[in-house]
Amino acid sequence: MRSRVLQHLWREKGGLVEALWQGMRCSEATHYRHEDPERLRERCARWVEEFLDAFERNPRAFGEYVRAIAEDRLGEGYRLDELQLVLDVFRQCVWKLTVESLEDRQLMVEYLDLATTILDRARDAAARTYLDVARRGAARVHDTDQLFRGTEAMNVLDE
Repeated sequence: MRSRVLQHLWREKGGLVEALWQGMRCSEATHYRHEDPERLRERCARWVEEFLDAFERNPRAFGEYVRAIAEDRLGEGYRLDELQLVLDVFRQCVWKLTVESLEDRQLMVEYLDLATTILDRARDAAARTYLDVARRGAARVHDTDQLFRGTEAMNVLDE
């Protein structure tokens, strides 16, 4: 079954790159939105390739890739919420493309389960990297309201 999922993923790679590129250009991630369109497309293609390679070989590898990217982007002045937003856009693209293109329900569930695990680990890797960089004094801790936007339903600190 996994080989069928991988075949599907590689067939849909171009659509996933395009959806991620469009999503990032329309997102609130200022640095990505104002980036040179061709450079952004290349970055999207690399994100997708790394994701697919991780899906095929080692699910933890995408988290390692995101950790390296986060280190670079934070050094370039990107904020954590921008990196997190990219991963949210990526998740939306993956889910939308999967639901629209896979009719086999079991295959869809298997794919979404592994894809979500990979993307959740990557999101955690970006946050840990941000904290590591902030601990070294190389990143400014931003407004936490922005960092936790979208997680209001999980907010247990106000209770």
